Amino acid sequence: GDAAISSRAQLTAAGGPSAVSADDPRGRSQPAPGLTALWKLKQPGFATTSVGDALVASAPEELGPVRRYGPDSKGLKGAFDRKDPFVVWMGGSLAEPDSLVLTNKARKKLVAPDSRYQAFLRATFSRNVVFSGFALDDPDLVELLDDVSRVYNGHVPENIALVPSGGTDPSTALRASMHYGMNIVEFPSGMSADDALAEVATLLEELEIPKPATGNPPAGFTELDKAVRAAVPAADQSTLDLFDRGDSSSWSSIKAGADAPRTVAGDLKSFLLGPVEEGKVAVALVRGGEGNGKTTLLRRVAWDLAEDGKRVFWREFGAGVPDRYRPEEAEDAVAVFVADDADELGNLPALLANLAADGQGKARLLLAADLDRWDRSGLDHRIRRAAQVLDVSLDTTDADENRAIAEALQRRGRLADGKDIDAAVAAMDGGGEGLTLMDRIAAARGVGTIKEAVARRLTSMEGHADADLLRRAYLGVALVHRYNMALGREHLAKLLDIPAASLDERVLKPLDHSLIAAGDAAVRTRHPVVAAAVCGLLAENDDARDAMVIDLLKTLPGGSIADNSVFHAPSELIRRVRQGPMAPLTLGRYFAAGEDAARNDVLFWYDRGRFETDFQRWEEALHHLDQALWRRAGDAVQKEHNAQVHSHRARCLMSLKQKKQALAAVEDGLRLSPNDAALERLRDKLGGRRRGPPRGRGDARGDGKGGRRGERSGAGRGGERRG
Repeated sequence: GDAAISSRAQLTAAGGPSAVSADDPRGRSQPAPGLTALWKLKQPGFATTSVGDALVASAPEELGPVRRYGPDSKGLKGAFDRKDPFVVWMGGSLAEPDSLVLTNKARKKLVAPDSRYQAFLRATFSRNVVFSGFALDDPDLVELLDDVSRVYNGHVPENIALVPSGGTDPSTALRASMHYGMNIVEFPSGMSADDALAEVATLLEELEIPKPATGNPPAGFTELDKAVRAAVPAADQSTLDLFDRGDSSSWSSIKAGADAPRTVAGDLKSFLLGPVEEGKVAVALVRGGEGNGKTTLLRRVAWDLAEDGKRVFWREFGAGVPDRYRPEEAEDAVAVFVADDADELGNLPALLANLAADGQGKARLLLAADLDRWDRSGLDHRIRRAAQVLDVSLDTTDADENRAIAEALQRRGRLADGKDIDAAVAAMDGGGEGLTLMDRIAAARGVGTIKEAVARRLTSMEGHADADLLRRAYLGVALVHRYNMALGREHLAKLLDIPAASLDERVLKPLDHSLIAAGDAAVRTRHPVVAAAVCGLLAENDDARDAMVIDLLKTLPGGSIADNSVFHAPSELIRRVRQGPMAPLTLGRYFAAGEDAARNDVLFWYDRGRFETDFQRWEEALHHLDQALWRRAGDAVQKEHNAQVHSHRARCLMSLKQKKQALAAVEDGLRLSPNDAALERLRDKLGGRRRGPPRGRGDARGDGKGGRRGERSGAGRGGERRG
């Protein structure tokens, strides 16, 4: 509203109730369109710390009478039980001077455990609560949240704060998130709070009106529709040459038919379009070692299904999967999700559970993963609970596939001089065990194995004026691409200590076809198998590898990026490298090197905090874990992460003899993950007791302080997960 006196502070400054009468025009507000829009949605009620009349003045006439309550009015406990809309003045109303709470003495009655005010707070925060019109450090807001915290035994159930963008100090926002359960939603700074409320009303209205499901792909997936396929450029000779050397990143090669048919492709398509058991999701899982053609196979099957008119969603590198998907409503609608590197999809079981329950059998998944990484991910047994799985092992090629590959190479003039198709097939069949498909194709092309080809490339650098620089560049890019990431051009220039403007001339041109562009701002090798060979030859021992990893971490630029496939967060490299044996002191050097670039890398601080706990350095661990919390834990994965962080924080605090703070950390974790058995055991050990039941565990058993037995635990309770 626009009243001159709307807060208790303004009322006190104006001389208090004795100087400002109930009908003083300074306490009157014009109708606020945002509030009027919310009233029209028939929300159950509004609570305000204002002493003015903005809410009542904004109520539309057709709404009828609005019930009014002060902080200790009779009937306040049952405000939600009636059907009429209501307003509660939490600090009293200027229109009713006797209801005003301006002193500590007046507040004593309100904060008593059995007061109407406390009962109303308990009923309110069992629902969805949105705060608007406050700065996060507003004394009235802080007072109110402290009162709610008292009701809920030290924590505030999850809520939403609507604030202008850029108007909140980061430390204040972090405190609001951690201590008061706030999910902070920012609106553009040029938009007024009133306009923001009107926008919220529009969104809520749209959510209340069911709309036909479009079945469109979620964020991070690209639909291979007709327009997308038509926009794929024709494959030139350079693209085809890179494809024959192992580059599987281009749709152009698939569009040109450069890949040879694989026997299992037909089985995959038949399975993905076939019948599905009721309550299950069809999942085709392709596993195999690196360099055996998994990505190319996925691209071919996805392209063919799209050409046949099916809806195909391709996962872009670095994208996650949602925890739910609403399919198109047409009876024959089928959407096929295609995802490479499926071992990275931690949220996959949640999506499958949702599809099994509500997907109506219309969503199918085609996944590929490295055999070892898939086994380490622990996803296999978790997805099979809700999935009807077709397992495909992609190892060696059979005789027909080898001949098809040799014929394709001959058409493009890629066979070694003097080799015919039969000789090429014989070369692919030979060579012994342990060779990848890329090695066999290299043998047909007459260049030996991938490792031998890389060794010749390194030998050719000898005598070059910048030989050491080229080797360092090749190793740096390879070490990152070994783990399926590209290296930013700016990062590479810093690693080599040369101006970015000279990178093309001094490095990329001499290493043409060894290092290739990955978008406009990054480079990579042709394939992770090539990268592994480079690492094996240029970093022959762990000391050489560790030195390069530390240099990569030290020179990593900070800030966000537009392409998730580019190495940009220290944890991305540290987590992958440490999967093998590693001395603790080496890991400590990794953390020290990556610290400057890890400002927003919560996984880095989580891992570093746990590392310090291994050495019982509790204060250092606690400092790192405090930085490991998602500021706005949105999806289920982020909430589970924050719950785990709070679990480790609690153990650190227990070791530091800070029992009260440890219990608060446990309660914060349980608010995010109510069924976490480890957190429940910690709570019991600390002697804590939760107020109200975790979601899904039946009615509350009132203890005289928490909710009444049988009281409805609606949306917005602490720990509840949002869709």
